[in-house]
Amino acid sequence: MERIDLTRGFAQIGEDADLRAYLALIASLADAVPGAMEECAHREDLMPEESGELRALTWLWVNGLKAISLKYAMAARSGAEGACLTIDRTGSGLPIWQEVVTMAQEAEAAEASLAEMPSAGEIRAAMLRQILRDQVSPARLQHAMSQRLYREALAENPVLPPKTRLAIQPLGQVAARRERCLLSWAIVDVQSNLPVIYLMDLHHPAGRPLAQEDPRLLKIRALLFGMSDPDTDLALIAESLDEAYADLHPKQLRRFVLGPFHTPVFTASKSPILEVLHATGPSAAREWALGIRCETIRAARETVQAGVFSSTSRQVYAAPVSRQSYLMTPLPFQMICDSDGPDFTGIAKHVVGSDGRVTTRV
Repeated sequence: MERIDLTRGFAQIGEDADLRAYLALIASLADAVPGAMEECAHREDLMPEESGELRALTWLWVNGLKAISLKYAMAARSGAEGACLTIDRTGSGLPIWQEVVTMAQEAEAAEASLAEMPSAGEIRAAMLRQILRDQVSPARLQHAMSQRLYREALAENPVLPPKTRLAIQPLGQVAARRERCLLSWAIVDVQSNLPVIYLMDLHHPAGRPLAQEDPRLLKIRALLFGMSDPDTDLALIAESLDEAYADLHPKQLRRFVLGPFHTPVFTASKSPILEVLHATGPSAAREWALGIRCETIRAARETVQAGVFSSTSRQVYAAPVSRQSYLMTPLPFQMICDSDGPDFTGIAKHVVGSDGRVTTRV
């Protein structure tokens, strides 16, 4: 495998061996992420509704990773236009934001594209003719098959777009005149190229639920998505909504940041976990680790601001709680245990077993 130029932040992977190696890594990652997020949900003590939304939004991202693996499976070998996958080498280690945008557009058009393509059976028959009759490699037909499978995957399984819709789930009454709902949304951040998931426990007046047809929702969505940078202070997001509407009170806000994705061959940034991955020696090309950050902020108390004719409740938030963890292959986990260094003390390690199951160690 040729060494990839580490001098650029973004890199196009076009060589067949490089591309197949990277796709194998993200396919392995996709298989393991749901199990790791289940462990995170348990560790953060999420209520069932939060766990369900976290699971659903995680699967959108996983579906996207699997779809990208199909899209580029035969791209380099076919010599087709657009055969290079662009990844963020110095930041996320993942496909860049523009790849996500393109995939979202192709997902919208997947059914129409499939109707215009030859069927899988027709492509297979043409491949056999090239192999048996013409005795040539059916590389272009293999690429055509991968494109059909890619669009079938997009048609069958929704993927994470650059921005999801703002989902609302009622959670019932919490006081005589108050009810609560769960807001959930996710983005792929344009700067960091990382998927970010948000869960907000929101209180509102009884009998006036926040629903999709609510005229306030457009402004609320703009406010929340406009501040959904993975590094924006959670208190700032919650306080902004609390101050924008007198009758809406964010009681809790959680953020899950998936990434960066660290690989010795394809990541150029410096970090303690990448040093461990490099130290795995001959196995390094197969090893990887995904950072997972879980942050939570809660309202510690509620104050009442009195006016001339009315009063307004405002939330006072406690300091945020942030937990870092890693999803990783077994060898780097073993090396961390053997070294007993301080860099990973108290950090949860979600380890992918040989059977594909994820177990968590601290």
